[in-house]
Amino acid sequence: MSMLRLGFVFVLAVAGGACAGDGGDGGDHCNREGCDALETSARQTGRTGISGFVAEESDVVANGCRTCPFALEHISFARVGETDRLVVPGTEVTAFANGQYSQELEPGTYSVCVREACTEVVVRDGHLTTLNIRLQAQGSTAFAPLG
Repeated sequence: MSMLRLGFVFVLAVAGGACAGDGGDGGDHCNREGCDALETSARQTGRTGISGFVAEESDVVANGCRTCPFALEHISFARVGETDRLVVPGTEVTAFANGQYSQELEPGTYSVCVREACTEVVVRDGHLTTLNIRLQAQGSTAFAPLG
């Protein structure tokens, strides 16, 4: 079966930084930028695909802060059949997210996987579907689709 070319991977680097936390004296910093970004929808550019942020929430609370910086992670995308919901051979693409990712894809339904967790996402023509990803303590993954 011939390979379906799905487009280019656009990986956007996000600069790190600290945001003020509630460490009691006002001088402590609590990096929550990653989790804060999970409330953000993809900016519509006319491209077709899936875009979002990836954050990793700590299981440790220090000085009243549970850090949640941007994260590095591999994300896989594979088109699934409309009737049988099985992965269509030759449609698999992997992207590397550095806090943020954007993957151009053809319209259709895709299985999106991070680590061992997967979810289905529908991609519409001319629309960037937002799928934000929260990596949680003990290795679990939560998907947060928006719009």
